Amino acid sequence: MDRNDGQPLKGWPHVQQSIAVILMTPIGSRVMRRDFGSEVPLLIDRPMTSQVVLALYAAVADALARWEPRFRLVGVQMAQPTASGAITIRVRGEYQGDIVDTDVEMT
Repeated sequence: MDRNDGQPLKGWPHVQQSIAVILMTPIGSRVMRRDFGSEVPLLIDRPMTSQVVLALYAAVADALARWEPRFRLVGVQMAQPTASGAITIRVRGEYQGDIVDTDVEMT
């Protein structure tokens, strides 16, 4: 189900939404599913040193490998933070034999 309008979702749009939910959900924040989510929300507020960027990439890879079996990660890129501090994470991977990209804006 689309989290914005309640309409049914399937295929790549459903996977895109799932990727965003996984990356934006802090581990420990879901009742009855404490291990769901990623460490990304804990890392985005830190100064973007090379170590933190590497940790972000690893957090994305770990979370998607664990929680989204329909998607095989190929690469991760980060855009420069916006004036408001939001960071866009571009995720590239394989879905049903095709290479696809999706952007997740972390605020």
